Formats: sequence, C-alpha cells, structure tokens
Amino acid sequence: MDSHGKGGVSIFFTIPNLFTLLNLGFGFLGLYYAILGRLLDAFIFVLLAIIADGLDGFIARKLKATSEIGRELDSLCDQVSFGVTPAIMLISAVLDSEYIIFALIAGAIYSGFGALRLARFNIYGSKEFFEGLAIPAAAFFECLVILCILPLNEIACIILTVATAVLMISSIAFPSAKTRAGIKTIAISIAVGAIYFLIFIAIIPSILASTIGTILWGLLSIMLSYVTTSPIIFMIAKK
Repeated sequence: MDSHGKGGVSIFFTIPNLFTLLNLGFGFLGLYYAILGRLLDAFIFVLLAIIADGLDGFIARKLKATSEIGRELDSLCDQVSFGVTPAIMLISAVLDSEYIIFALIAGAIYSGFGALRLARFNIYGSKEFFEGLAIPAAAFFECLVILCILPLNEIACIILTVATAVLMISSIAFPSAKTRAGIKTIAISIAVGAIYFLIFIAIIPSILASTIGTILWGLLSIMLSYVTTSPIIFMIAKK
C-alpha cells in the first residue's frame, strides 16, 4: 500500500472528522443561500458551522483523537465555511450596487487573508491566545456587519470587511477561553459590548423595530467590542 493509502478509509471517518465535515456541510449550505441572496439563512448556517467547528476540536481532545489529517481537514473546511461564504454574502448583497467592484476586491482580500490565517495556524500551531483574529470569529463578525451595517452604508461595510481581513493576519493577541485571563477578558468585552449596544440604540432607534434586528445588533455590539477592545483588555489582564 502506498503512502496515500496508509491507514485505509478508517483514518478519515473518525468522530472528530465527522463533526469537521458537518462544519463543511453547514458552510456549503450557507454558501448556497448566500448565492441566492438569502443572507439571514446564510448567516444561520455559518453560525451552525462555527458550533460544529468548536465541537470537533473539543471532541478530538476529549477522545485523544487528534491527527494530522484532522488538522488539515479542519482548515480546508474552515476556508469554505468562514473564508468563502461570508465573502459571497458580501458580493451577493451589493450585486446590483455601484460598489460591486469594491465588494469583489474586499471579498477576495477577505477570503485570501482567511486562507493565510489558516496556513499560519497549521505551521505554528495553537497558543493560549489567538494570534490575529481567528477565522470563525472573523466570519461571525463579518456576517453581522453585512446584515446590520451594509443596509445603512455599503462603503462602511466594505471597509470593515477589509479591516477584518487584516486583523486575521495581524500579530495582535486576541483572548481565548483557554486561560483565566482570556475568560476574564471576554467577560469584560461582553460588558463593553452592552454599552456599545445602548449607544447603537440611541443613534439608530429603528434597530429595536424587530426581534431579529435587535438580536443581530446585540451580537454585533458584542463582537465589535471583542474585535476592538479585547486585545487591549487582554494585554492589561496578562500583566
């Protein structure tokens, strides 16, 4: 048996890998709905992909079933769910707009930088914090920006897309829940996010017009806080 067949089919269909493939399946469905222009549906499937992505790593650690194939598969699936689907959501949202060329460029940058982020992670491995914005968090934030900000200002959404892409390949330390300092930082950033939400309500009262709109803006406020304030809080907490 050659090296490509080493271990047989059984090395592919482990429990963690099945959850990784579930991530891909949700991302694929999100991509389908993004192409159709059903952005809220696309976001829901991206969110489900994020949950599946978190479960595959958790299960792999609990079962002590981590593998090189699992790591590579995870990155390939993440690129579809979190690197491509949000970019297509952006392009689909401004397809008939005068800013479509800028959205295409921003989407390509976002997707490309997401791939670079995943490649760096595969080479240098995980740490007790995220070096650069993790691609699932970037996808979550990007989807919320598209759903909340784009209807108000397309250019602002495109600029935020590029900024999110740059954060993914940056060396900025973002907190994770793996350490006590990370948990503390995330809790504080959620509290700051609540303040952001109150500010948004004061500026744009219409966001309270629907339950879904209120939820989306609340999530955006939390993620905006994580993206903008958590690195500063985390740096202080570590000291």
